[in-house]
Amino acid sequence: MRIPSATHMSAEITSNMDELTKIIEAAENSKLLSSAKNPQACNIEVRSQLRSDLKSLSRILPPDYVFKIFKFFYYLRTESVSPVSGVKDMYEYFAKAVTGKMPMSIITWDCPGCAEPYITGGEIIRDPLDTKAGAITTLQRRRFVTRSNLANDLLKAIDPLQDEIPINFLLITAGLNAKTYYPKSVNTLIKKESAAKAVRLFTGEYQKWADITFGKLSFPIVTDLNLYPLAPDSQYWKIYEMIISGKIPIPEFILKKQMEINERITEPLSLNNTPQAELLARRVIAAYGAEGVILDELKPKLGNIIIAATEAISVYFQRSNFARQYLGMKPLPTFYTLYD
Repeated sequence: MRIPSATHMSAEITSNMDELTKIIEAAENSKLLSSAKNPQACNIEVRSQLRSDLKSLSRILPPDYVFKIFKFFYYLRTESVSPVSGVKDMYEYFAKAVTGKMPMSIITWDCPGCAEPYITGGEIIRDPLDTKAGAITTLQRRRFVTRSNLANDLLKAIDPLQDEIPINFLLITAGLNAKTYYPKSVNTLIKKESAAKAVRLFTGEYQKWADITFGKLSFPIVTDLNLYPLAPDSQYWKIYEMIISGKIPIPEFILKKQMEINERITEPLSLNNTPQAELLARRVIAAYGAEGVILDELKPKLGNIIIAATEAISVYFQRSNFARQYLGMKPLPTFYTLYD
C-alpha cells in the first residue's frame, strides 16, 4: 500500500484544483450521480450531500484517493435507509487510514437464535441457542440468506479500498445477551451447557457460512465474549450497572421505544407495561449503552470504528450513544444499509 507523506499530500491538494474540478465533473457526469437504477441517487438532497462529500474528501486526501473513497460514500448515501451519522468523523478516519496513522474497521452485530421466552421465579428466561453442537437454527439460516445480498453489496463497496488503505469489515456475535438481558437464563441451558460455549459454537458455524457464501469477500466473525474487555471490574460492567441503577439516566423516549420493541420479542408472555417489561428494556438499553462506551477501548485492535447498524432503526443511534454523550464522548459514526 502506497502511503504518501504529509508534505506530498499538502502539495498535491493545494496545487491540483484543476484536478479537483475534473473529479467533481466526472462524478456528476458518471453513472455514480446519474444512475437511474437507484432512485435515491436522483434525490436532490442526496446529490447535494454527495457533492459535499466529494469536495470535503478532496481537501484532506491525495487526489489519487479521492474518487476511490468517494465511491464508498456514494454507497453509504444511496443505500442507507436512514441518514448517515458522523460523516465528518468518517472523513477524518479515511484521512488517517490513507496516511497510515490509524486503520479503520466497519463493524456490525448479529444474535444467536433464541428459544421461546418463559417466566420462572419472576424472571424472564430465554435460552440463547439450542446448543446441539452449536447448530444454526432454521430461522437463523433464513436471516443469513435474506441479509446476504445486502452484506454482499457492502463488502463490494469495501473491497476496492482494502488494497489501498487499512480498512476491514468485522461481524460480532452477541454472546453477552444471555447475561445482560436474561441473566437467569445462564443456568437453564439444555444439558447445562454454558451460554459462552453455545455462542462460541454458533460463531464458528456462522464463520463457515460466511466463508462459503462470500468466498474471497468473506470477513472475520468473532463473539463479543472474546473481543470485549469483560473482567468483573471492567468499564463495560461499570457502565452497565450505572445505567441499570439510574446513575446514567436513560432518556424516556428510548425506554418507551425499547419496551415497544420488546413486546414483539416477548409476545408469548404478554408482558405489556409490567415491571418485568421495563426491567428487560432497561437491561437491553444498558447493554447497548455500555457497548457504545467501551468500543473506544478496541481502537488498539480495530482502529477507528464505523457502525453498520442492522436493526431498531428508530432508536439504534440514540440507544448506542446516550451513555457516551452523558460522559462527554462523541457519538459513533453510523450508517444503516444492512436492513432487509
